[in-house]
Amino acid sequence: MAEAADRGRFVEGFSAAVFCNLVGLLVAVAMMSSVIGGSALGGFGIVQLLWLIPVWRSYRKQGKTENAKGVLLVVGITILLNAACWGSVRKYGISG
Repeated sequence: MAEAADRGRFVEGFSAAVFCNLVGLLVAVAMMSSVIGGSALGGFGIVQLLWLIPVWRSYRKQGKTENAKGVLLVVGITILLNAACWGSVRKYGISG
């Protein structure tokens, strides 16, 4: 009987993507005084794609589709949270 291929684990991909986002967020906050840091933090939902697309592609290449799904879920959640926060800032004029 043939063994089923290892498709990975959803939680591992999710955790890896959350970790990458936390590191990226810490770097953006540390660089806040520079123009690049402020831009990276402001558009974090889109900027995260710079490090998460290679992670997603790596999982896909290895055949770990469940891990890749976890990464995509984190991408979606981060983009939605970023959009909601910026929507609040624009609507209510909230400033830091």
